[in-house]
Amino acid sequence: MKNFKEIQQRFSIPLDSLDPEKVTYIGASLDKPLKGQLTTFLQKNSDVFSWMAADMPGIDPNLITHKLNVNPTQKAVKQKKRTYAPNRLEAIKQEVEKLLEYVFIEEVKFPEWLANPVMVKKANGKWRMCINFTELNDVCPKD
Repeated sequence: MKNFKEIQQRFSIPLDSLDPEKVTYIGASLDKPLKGQLTTFLQKNSDVFSWMAADMPGIDPNLITHKLNVNPTQKAVKQKKRTYAPNRLEAIKQEVEKLLEYVFIEEVKFPEWLANPVMVKKANGKWRMCINFTELNDVCPKD
């Protein structure tokens, strides 16, 4: 089996000739005429893709709002506050400031649920901020 990078390169579709990182992927099993039509369509409509949060400011909350289906009989859980190394704390601050700037999150006072960030080192050496929703997942009924 070929490695994943080779497969990605083979079926990746460049959407912007000025920015080689703006790519999308199409199904490997499509026939050639359909691949050509799909590639042309995606490149013509590349302006509808969002590559970062800054590309989507001001989305109406009525259009997309995340709500939790929490079992009302369960007790709310607040995780204990964690301390972070200075480099991780700086990465958290930068990510939170970016999300606040683009109005993707808002500050909540007196939350019922509180989950700590978990910092994961990416391959490029930067940090990715994830949230530990373990306790919250335990009380949300599965679909």
